[in-house]
Amino acid sequence: GAALSYPCLFIPGNPSETSIVWTSSVDHRQWNSQIVSISSVQRSDDGMYTCTATNKMAPTGSPIQIGIHNESLISDFHLTEHIGTVTVTKSEYSDATFTCTVDSNPLSTLKIRKEDEIRRSVENSKQLEYTIVNLTCWDAGLYTCDGSNKFNNNTPSTKDLRLFVHQGALLAGISIRTLQPDYMTKQHCNTQSLHTQSLVRHSLCGRDVQAVQNVPIYQIPPEKLKLQQ
Repeated sequence: GAALSYPCLFIPGNPSETSIVWTSSVDHRQWNSQIVSISSVQRSDDGMYTCTATNKMAPTGSPIQIGIHNESLISDFHLTEHIGTVTVTKSEYSDATFTCTVDSNPLSTLKIRKEDEIRRSVENSKQLEYTIVNLTCWDAGLYTCDGSNKFNNNTPSTKDLRLFVHQGALLAGISIRTLQPDYMTKQHCNTQSLHTQSLVRHSLCGRDVQAVQNVPIYQIPPEKLKLQQ
């Protein structure tokens, strides 16, 4: 956003009449002036600029590199295989790799945090990775990547990503219910069976859901039943 004004310094030859042209290697813009001027510099202006001085004898030129400095800006923060997704659910015991990328010149200090805890950090870089092996529900939560350089040390750029960890079904308890054959009639002979009554716990990051499931494990043969006449 700043203004740029840079002169082309040269020593006149013989003859002394000289024309000056500035040329940008980025988009091939030209300035027919001794001074190259850009009223509001953008990141796209970063590149090589060549000053060419010409008299009746021959042209001569000298390139310069114009570097555009900008504050740190987080351009991407994702989990592997979930690019562009800010809320991700992963299975328990799987792995998760966070990748944070920043647009920055000069380079940035990058940090990946879970709530207020710094999990991984790096200095003078444009990218940071952090891998969690064998996820548990304790790894679920809000993760933030922030980046800063000397232009925004007090106001880092940030992006958030929320991770849920799905925990599979766990067997919490078993009770057995038997059917009393003394009270069965003939029409029940082919349908009654021995069941387990299982209490199964499903958990999604600490939120438990309990369910009772009746699971047949043994079909009672009719000849084993004492029928009520």
